Amino acid sequence: MNFNRTYRKALFTACTALILCISACGCSIHVNVPNIGYSINKNTDDINSYRRNAKNGDAEAQYNLGDCYYYGIDTEQNLSAAVKWYRKAAEQGLKEAQFKLGCCYDFGEGVAENAQEAVKWYAKAAEQNELTAQYNLGICYYTDQAEEQNTDKAVKWWETAAENGLAKAQTNLAFCYYEGRDKEKNYAKAAEWLEKAVDQDNALAQVLLGYCYYTGRGVEQNYRKAAELYKKAAEQDNIFGYENLAECYEFGAGVKQNYERAAEFYKLTADSEDENAEELIALSKYKLGCFYEHGLGVEPDKNKAADLYKASFGILKKHAYDEDTDAATVYSTAECYEYGRGTAKDLKTALRLYEKVVKDLSDEKIYAAKAEERIKALKNSVH
Repeated sequence: MNFNRTYRKALFTACTALILCISACGCSIHVNVPNIGYSINKNTDDINSYRRNAKNGDAEAQYNLGDCYYYGIDTEQNLSAAVKWYRKAAEQGLKEAQFKLGCCYDFGEGVAENAQEAVKWYAKAAEQNELTAQYNLGICYYTDQAEEQNTDKAVKWWETAAENGLAKAQTNLAFCYYEGRDKEKNYAKAAEWLEKAVDQDNALAQVLLGYCYYTGRGVEQNYRKAAELYKKAAEQDNIFGYENLAECYEFGAGVKQNYERAAEFYKLTADSEDENAEELIALSKYKLGCFYEHGLGVEPDKNKAADLYKASFGILKKHAYDEDTDAATVYSTAECYEYGRGTAKDLKTALRLYEKVVKDLSDEKIYAAKAEERIKALKNSVH
């Protein structure tokens, strides 16, 4: 697993109403929060009282009336009407309405999509310490949604939201420290911010902090803690948690080796239809193929193994040469070439890929050690 790669590709649905999409630069997660039901006051008052008070200029009633139209509460859903009432409340300075109006412009809900208007309203809410507005405003500055890209401003807003306890912002800030994006590279700082997000059960932070413990970056290497964190993410149905926990069970890293459990979690990953995780899905299919070929945790089935190898090789090959590839992908592609899994045997290519694992991806010590063994075994054959 590669920290940067996992962070950029991670899409998870801890709540089915949460809308997540990878930003244009591919490094952060942008959140549309209105569907979570973020409202000032939902009590016994019905929509009629909201209408009366909203017409009299009550900003909170205008905001709540906007919510009624947005969610279809006591009325038919009407996004245009929701925007109308959010705007009235936002123009009176209500930060919650400003944030939601920004989201509507950001995602084109009830109004034409308009990045500049989204930035304008996020900024108004952010200045009033609306945390998710600060987070989304950071995304806008990090990408090209603002008038000009300004990564300093992006990190400033993430830092503000992070310091006020927003887990998503803490995870973004951790990424900046880990990768040296507008912050001096500092793995320990990255781990500190991930710890804060993990304390709030943020699944992505659990996976990324698990990776820190798995590789010993920013923290003392501890496979047991890594496995515990991957398990917590898997319990939230996080696909990256599934795959990394499967790997722990496969190698006995931090847990007792258990091929049946490994196969179970690889299958959960392989069966996913998440189009943003094709490499992870292909890797899990390849691993399952190995399990079926050798009867590890499953009944041996050569035909099923062959089908899985065929389904996974092309994607693994494509990603093995990515700049930010990871050891598991490169090592598995090398095995495909060495053993003719899903492709013709090519020992020279296999050797080059094993050498890449050792030279460039040695943080993942288990794969580096396995690659060294294969290099020794292949050198006589190739030369």
